[in-house]
Amino acid sequence: MLLFLFFQTHLFASAITVDKNTQSISILENSQFLFDKDSKKNISDFLIEDKNFIPVVSKFINRGYMFKDTLWIRFSVHNTSEKNVLKYLVFDSPNIDIINLYFYKNKKVYLLENGIFNR
Repeated sequence: MLLFLFFQTHLFASAITVDKNTQSISILENSQFLFDKDSKKNISDFLIEDKNFIPVVSKFINRGYMFKDTLWIRFSVHNTSEKNVLKYLVFDSPNIDIINLYFYKNKKVYLLENGIFNR
């Protein structure tokens, strides 16, 4: 399972800056990850800054086949436009069955689910 934590503020060191002119950005190089053995963590474990996240230092993360484990990826986005901008998160790894996107906005956590088990 792959879970994304997406924050719309400067909670973490390297926020990804977007505006109405932003075309394509690789978020991974500006992200941090945490390998959750046996998927024991949930979103409430990460609402305060978690020191166990590791900065991503490559263009991909290859942990092999993870049957019961979860890879958490955390990134922050800052919109410098005066208005909301529409951007798409594109994930191109065909061997991932479930992707959950959590985002934190106005002191509330939201969840978007996608994957073969969430249809």
